[in-house]
Amino acid sequence: MMLKLVYILPLILVPILALDCFNTQCIGTDEDKTYIFCDQSNHNCSVNATSGLPICTESVDGGVGINCTGDPDDFYDCSNTTAGDALCKYPPIYNCYNSKCSGTGDFSDVSIDCDQSLDSCALNGTGYPSCEMDWRGDGVNCTGDEFRCSSDDTTGNAVCSYPPTFDCYNSKCIGTGDFADVFVDCDQSNGSCAVNGTGYPSCEIDWRGDGVNCTGDLDDFYKCSLDETTGDAVCSYPATFDCYNTQCTGSGASANITISCDQADHVCGTNETTGEPTCDGEWRGTGVNCSHLDQYYCDYLNGSAVCEVPANYSCYDTACNGQLDYPDMVVECDQSVNRCEWNNTGYPTCKEGVRGHGSNCYGTEHLDYYCGVNDTTHFAVCNQVAPSSCYGNRCQGKGSSINTTVPCDLTTKSCRVNGITGEPICSEEFARGVGVNCTGTTGLDYYCSMTDNGVTPLCVQTPAHSCYEQRCWSANKTISVPCDGSSGRCEMGDDGAPLCINTSRGQGIDCNFHKAWYCGYTGQYFQPSCLYTDEFDCFNTMCYGAGDQVNTTITCDQSANRCGVNKLTGEPTCEKGNTGSGIMCGEGKWRCESDKGTGLAVCVPHKNLIGLWVAVVLVLVIVAAIAAVLWLRRKRQNDDRVSLISREI
Repeated sequence: MMLKLVYILPLILVPILALDCFNTQCIGTDEDKTYIFCDQSNHNCSVNATSGLPICTESVDGGVGINCTGDPDDFYDCSNTTAGDALCKYPPIYNCYNSKCSGTGDFSDVSIDCDQSLDSCALNGTGYPSCEMDWRGDGVNCTGDEFRCSSDDTTGNAVCSYPPTFDCYNSKCIGTGDFADVFVDCDQSNGSCAVNGTGYPSCEIDWRGDGVNCTGDLDDFYKCSLDETTGDAVCSYPATFDCYNTQCTGSGASANITISCDQADHVCGTNETTGEPTCDGEWRGTGVNCSHLDQYYCDYLNGSAVCEVPANYSCYDTACNGQLDYPDMVVECDQSVNRCEWNNTGYPTCKEGVRGHGSNCYGTEHLDYYCGVNDTTHFAVCNQVAPSSCYGNRCQGKGSSINTTVPCDLTTKSCRVNGITGEPICSEEFARGVGVNCTGTTGLDYYCSMTDNGVTPLCVQTPAHSCYEQRCWSANKTISVPCDGSSGRCEMGDDGAPLCINTSRGQGIDCNFHKAWYCGYTGQYFQPSCLYTDEFDCFNTMCYGAGDQVNTTITCDQSANRCGVNKLTGEPTCEKGNTGSGIMCGEGKWRCESDKGTGLAVCVPHKNLIGLWVAVVLVLVIVAAIAAVLWLRRKRQNDDRVSLISREI
């Protein structure tokens, strides 16, 4: 190490060296550029005129070197490059310096005071620390213009202390103790508060004081205000809205003047003299709040913000098409969750968070329709699938997979095929499948069936009849279940048991619609029959059951009633309100009787007695004539007898 020497003797006695550090080599001018060591603090270099080899010659004035003037404290040390050129070495400069030196090894817990702004730490062979006064030591560099230096109490390491920074600063200092109600003015943006030993406040101008940070505004808009009593800083923020007005209107004579002004980051004002509107930055203006809505977008009516609720659609467009200067521009945009917007040149952008435009379809998605897109316009398309009467329940492949089928409920799903393999796919992505339409009302006029492979649906029509079967029978006609054929039909289960299916009407018979009729049921198997309410001469007097009650009879005067059957049990009934069955007796005189065993009506004709009555009358006339003759004869005899007696007398 070298200290800069200050000579105070007269110059005429001790010459002052002109340089601080000297070169240490001489270089020749020969072809090899030969160099030799030469301490040029007391030598100088020259060259042999013939060989060009270097020569080092003693000299009181010395040779070539440099002055070391780069350190504020004139600390430097000399060094040399590999070529022997002199170098100045300076100690590092810091804003703040360490205040202690620490030992090592057995003395690692020893610390000694050392102001390293002018001194440096050293260690002896045992590791004991010392403070050397010929060099600066270590420290830290503090950033910024305002800081204070302090040091760690234990290690002595330098620490940078910065004054607090705030957006808004307090304007007063308050005392303590007896002076707790004393305030003094103090702009704490460049001053800080202190109190003396009595608690009286003062304002120190060497440090910043307290305040508040205004970071609660999303646009970093704020204004500083102060509490009038305490001087505490307060942050004032502009109101926030979801949608902001876009115009400013003048006042007074300028009330009809309107200017554009995006009040999301500007605020409206007026010229104090003319009343003309102004649009000022660094503050927000007015608008409306839409956050109570599930979704919204901002619209404007004469510059006033309006909350618009986007419409709901069944299917949504998938892109934004450019306008004006950009008719061919297309930007991908799922408008079920995004919305298209355009700048004043027609350039499209896809804005997140609010649904956009689409098309409305009929029915339920993935049942009555599925969504598609027009490849040219990118507008949503409704692919409607009309309902069918009957559907298949399997999907069939194509090509090499034509014989492959997979189960698929086509009332809610649809069939697709693999474009490569042709294998069938049952898809829920689209809508229901394609079926066939039947005539009439489902569950009555037809029922659905299908081909053996379950792919092609069929309509089985069930025409209406006058009278319907009321029983479904097993294959061997030994088991039956009730089944009103007007709303159900018979099928056979896998086990041969009869089933009543209520998906259409069943079998029956047709009656003569030109005559009044009603339905009857007869026989062991409950067969339906057409019974007509003709005007019979004689009527049956018994009703018969059907099915299990085929041999059951009841008395029923069918001249004022008609026979029926309990459709569940087959028992006979006698129903009032109409005539029943009977027979026509034809011409002539007859009387009605019924067979006592069957109750069937019988016409009994009257015999012809006119001849008999004529004969009787003739007999009576003859008898009367004979009686009259006999009476006359007897009278004459009596008269003759009287005459004879009279004569005798």
